[in-house]
Amino acid sequence: MIEKSGVRSLGSGVGNCKKEDKKLRSWEVKKPQSLNFSVSQLPKFSLLLLTVYCILFFAGCAGRWAYHRGDGFASQGKWDEAVIAFTEALSKDPGNIEYNIRLIMAKERAAESHYQKGTDAVSQDKLDDAIREFQVAVALNSAHDAADSEMKKAIRIKESRIHYELGLELEKQGKFSEAMSEFQAALRIDPKNIKAKTAKEAASERQKKALEAQLTKDRAEKPLYSTKPITLQLRDVQLKQAFEILAKTVGVSIFFDEGVRDVKTSFFIKDNLFSHALELMLRTNNLFKKQVDDNTILIIPDTPAKRKQYEDLLIQIFYLSN
Repeated sequence: MIEKSGVRSLGSGVGNCKKEDKKLRSWEVKKPQSLNFSVSQLPKFSLLLLTVYCILFFAGCAGRWAYHRGDGFASQGKWDEAVIAFTEALSKDPGNIEYNIRLIMAKERAAESHYQKGTDAVSQDKLDDAIREFQVAVALNSAHDAADSEMKKAIRIKESRIHYELGLELEKQGKFSEAMSEFQAALRIDPKNIKAKTAKEAASERQKKALEAQLTKDRAEKPLYSTKPITLQLRDVQLKQAFEILAKTVGVSIFFDEGVRDVKTSFFIKDNLFSHALELMLRTNNLFKKQVDDNTILIIPDTPAKRKQYEDLLIQIFYLSN
């Protein structure tokens, strides 16, 4: 009895365990069939946020690296390289105030460095180098007034020298008028160009001598005065009238400068050349003459100022007529 009842009890216990086991299994959470997934399964908005984050992260890193390079260049006084590095850093992170401030400071230091190089080049008469350095300084710092002023000054000096050198070449070719125009242009640009001023004065003198030589040659080829002896006796006549009477003997015209005083004079000459008679009348009355053309004589008071005035005038007339 005891054994049978025990067996039944054990059997019923086993059956109950099986039932409980089934109940427990019915409550278990089912495992997913697979844990594999891809980025494409993420929502589009989340993917966009992730992309933006990555871009900003790496851009920030690149900007920081460039900034550190610029800082290193600045500590070595390499301001041009520092400007490049800080510019790169700011381009990676445009809103970074620190980067912007350091870039401005580096540009100011670099501009000052180029300005000093420019002044050194000017002192060595290297105008092209000086102009380049000043231009870079102004490009880096437009508020650098000294660099801007020195740049314009160097450009003026260079342009003045170009005109001066061109004038020298023209003078060598005997083109005095054109040469003087170039020298004048050089002085107009740079009034302190002493070489251009000296060259202009020298060219003017050489031109006068050349024209005077040509005038002398022309007069020698075309003698104005007759070689026929003349006799003339004048007493108490006006000076201008005496010259006019003398001129009629050879058929030339006489004109007078406004400074000639028309005083009374007496004059006598016998069997002498017109040129000798004219020269005698001029000397006794403190006058001199200028031959204007083949048939015209100008009578002028013999003073240094009048001589210079009419020499310049006749040269101009000859130059224009030729």
